[in-house]
This record gives sequence, structure tokens and C-alpha cells, in this order.
Amino acid sequence: MMSFTKNTSILVTFVCFLSLPMVFNSCQQSAPSKKKSGSSNTETESFAEVDLNQKYCSSTFGASGKLQASMSPFAKQKVYVNLSEAGASQKAAASDRELLVLIYNSCLQRADDKSFSKSVSYGQKAISGIDAQAYRYTLPDSMSVQTLTQLAEADDCVKGVSHNRVQETASIQAQFSDSLKGDMKHLEAIEAAAGYEILYGSRGINKNSSARDVRIAVVDTGVDVDHNDLADNIWTFQLDGEQAVRKGFRAETYGDAIQDYNPVDLRGHGTHVAGLIAAVSNNGIGVVGTMPYRAQIMAISADSYDSQSQRYLMRTNDVLNGIRWAAARGADVINISSGSKTYGAAFDQGYLDVIIDVLQNAKVPIVTSAGNDTTGRRLLDGSSLSAIPAIYAAGNEGLISVGASVAESKSLAFFSIYSNRYVEVMAPGTQRGRVAGVDGLVSTYPDALSNNNGYISREGTSQSSALVSAAAGLVVGWIREKTGSVPYPCVVEGVIKESSESLPELTEFAQNGRHLNLRRLAELLQTKWP
Repeated sequence: MMSFTKNTSILVTFVCFLSLPMVFNSCQQSAPSKKKSGSSNTETESFAEVDLNQKYCSSTFGASGKLQASMSPFAKQKVYVNLSEAGASQKAAASDRELLVLIYNSCLQRADDKSFSKSVSYGQKAISGIDAQAYRYTLPDSMSVQTLTQLAEADDCVKGVSHNRVQETASIQAQFSDSLKGDMKHLEAIEAAAGYEILYGSRGINKNSSARDVRIAVVDTGVDVDHNDLADNIWTFQLDGEQAVRKGFRAETYGDAIQDYNPVDLRGHGTHVAGLIAAVSNNGIGVVGTMPYRAQIMAISADSYDSQSQRYLMRTNDVLNGIRWAAARGADVINISSGSKTYGAAFDQGYLDVIIDVLQNAKVPIVTSAGNDTTGRRLLDGSSLSAIPAIYAAGNEGLISVGASVAESKSLAFFSIYSNRYVEVMAPGTQRGRVAGVDGLVSTYPDALSNNNGYISREGTSQSSALVSAAAGLVVGWIREKTGSVPYPCVVEGVIKESSESLPELTEFAQNGRHLNLRRLAELLQTKWP
């Protein structure tokens, strides 16, 4: 790990960037707003002018140009707790008795006190604003999967049951006036400075506009919302009837009947990711985010203390509840720098259900890390190695899976899981990649965990995912500024993929060897939405 001083006084002005004219181009193209599923298809008409449905959204809209609804896996059966050798889910003996049960909260309020759903939810708080909530449930030793299935199938409040795995964080220990800018080689690798000239130029995103900023949800270990380099870019909100200003949400629900709006970060991972996305720019200290203006971090903690292992960890149900809460609160992009890794075939119907719901109904793009592995087993093929949710990206437009490159060479990082099917784009996850743990990307970190320095170097696909989430935010911000509407998740993904540079040395490791490039992204946005 590298150590940095928070108040380093080195101030260098990026003249080219700061001198950009900031005259807002008020000419906007008309475009329809996003609508909930079940609405008419009028929302596709203006997108068709640039053939975006056919180009980017073939699965989302289909050959007819109409929205195609994907079915939740729980529409077929309610209980999935194991995998066959072929990878197909079946009702079989549970290999892991830690489960999540998706329960409709609106139904739960009317349920009989002796019902299965009531017994599952007992001692856990219902999260306001989301309906299908994932509750933790440990299958009793005395209960068979057959009995569990009977109980779930007979309970109308239960949507489905699947495994509740531990989610691993995917980390290993442009020029601005910010004092650590010289350590941010990842911005050079994605040609950020050239991209910003267009993205925040006179005909780009108005960095001083009073319009709503792009909200990028970080569902992670939490965020240090009072960090000097993050505080001004933290999304805040007020609950109905309350004067208090909230700065985030804690999705962990077990054993606490009180809603917790303090996303305190006790492990630092989420704070590091948040800084790479949207650290405050040109404030004379620290680092700058990849979306330096008009971005806000929606801070959501899915972390909880596990008394058995005596450590903090994230479970699938808390991550899924955090995703649903973010979508319900108006997130524009959701970053998931975590996942579960299995040496063999694996499937997680609970995760797939939330992906389908958020992409299709809330219409929010999700960016996720492919994962790390230093054992040499890094090929994500779905049979010898599975990583969830990254493996779902190939079949769900708007879910973007990200692998890690070395900023210095744009080659594959030594730790990155890779696949030219399931990994859709690469982005820097380490600076030089020669020595594990010391060449990572510099970003914000809680004072208490960094000897009061406030910054640290970490590497991993978590960091790569953060850069792509910021790029997704730039796409949303540009299109919304030009059209007045928010693009479908498949359009956001399509723009990022088309604008990425294709590198021969990465063709084995990501689809078409794609590598994130903000200059090319800005040029594509300028062409399609001038």
C-alpha cells in the first residue's frame, strides 16, 4: 500500500481544461421520458431516429421494436437452492443452508402471523420503498428442501427462494489542481482529458447547471460521506415529514427494526470506489473523480457484522435490497464492485431477478466487476469458474461487466478474471501491475483506516468497475442534457461498448478486446446527440 498526505500543497492548474468555455447549448432535441413496464411503445420513436434500438437494444426491444419483457426465474418455480452438473437449477438437497427469501412487503402486511413469510421476516426490518425484499433465512437442519418448497409454494407473499452467498469485494490491498493528480495514471489510459474537452465543453454538459446531477449509486461496504474529497458530491435527501438531511442508506436489515440512514464504511472499499467515480475536482486536495462534474454518489452500505466469523461481510440479500432501494430512490447508474465466485457452475436466481427488475422496470444501468483471482484460475466460462453477477451480463442488456487492465500498458491485469464472452469491457484496475498491493489506483479512504491520510492505493476489478460507472454517468448526463430524457440501460451500454477502443492484446480477455476510452466516448456522443 502507498501512503499519501491529505493536505499536500502541490497545486497545478490544468489550463486547457479550466479555460474551456462553459456556455450552455440550450438547443435540445425532443425525446420521450422513460416509462414503466407495461406502458405504450411511444418511447422508442425518437431513439429510432439514430437506429439505437436496432444497434444497441436488440434483446430489449426485439425485431418488432417493442419492449420485450424477460421473465423472472421465479415465475417457473419458487425454490432454487442447488445446481445440477449441467448448470440447470433443480429442487434438490441444499448445499448451503443460508438462503434468501424474496417476500412482497405489501403482502406481508396482510399475512397471517403463522405464515411462512411472517416467520422468515421476524426480527428483520421491512425496507420502505421497495416491494420484493430479500430476507435472510437459515434453513433449519430439521427441514428438507421438499418441505421448504411446499411452504414457499403455498405462501402468496413469497416470490422466490435462492442461495444467500457472501459477496466478495473485488479489490486487493486528466490533470486538475488536486494534489495527487500525478498518481492518477488511469485517467491518462482512458484519454480522460481529451474527453472532458468535449464532455464539459461549450456544447457539452454544463458543469455549473442547477439541473439535477447524475446519481451514481455505490452499493458496497458503505461510504465515508464526510470525507473532505467526497462530501460535496454526496447525494442527500429528506424523508417525508422530517427536517433531517440524510446522506445514504444501510441496506442490512437483520435484527434491527429501525431504518438506518448512516452508510458508515468500516472497511474502506466503498469509499475507495466512490472516490474513483466522483471525488470532488479542483478543490486543491487529493484526487479527482472520473466524472469530475455533475455527479453525485448515492451511498448505500450492504455490509454487516458476522458474529460467527467475527468479521464484516456482504450477503446477497443485503446487496439486492440495496440495489432495489437505489433504483426506487432515483439512481441513474448502479455500481456493484462485488460478487460471488464459484469454482464450477453456479447460478443465483435471486440476483437474476433483481437484475431483470431493475433493468426493465426501473430502467437503470448496472455496472459490475468481473472479480479477482490470483490462483491462476481466471477464465470465466460458467463451468469451471462462475462469477455472479458478471456472468449475467452476456444475456442482459444494460448490465455491464468489467475486467481490469494495467493503466501503463493497457494489458490484462495479473489478478483480473477474464472472458471474451462474459466480460464486456476492460478499464484500468492498477497503475503498473508489477507488484501486488502497491501499484493500485489512488482514491479516497476513511481517515480512521488510513492513518488520517484520507487516501490509499488499491487495485482490482472493483476499481475498473468504478471507472466504467463514471463513464455510464457521463453518457446519462450528456443524453439527458441534450434530449431532456434518460436513455435506456441498453443504450448506455451500447455507447460505452461502441466507443471503446479495440485492442488486439485484449481480444482473448474481453469481448472484441474492448478498453474504455473517454475521448472516443465523447466523440460518439457528440455525433449522435449533437
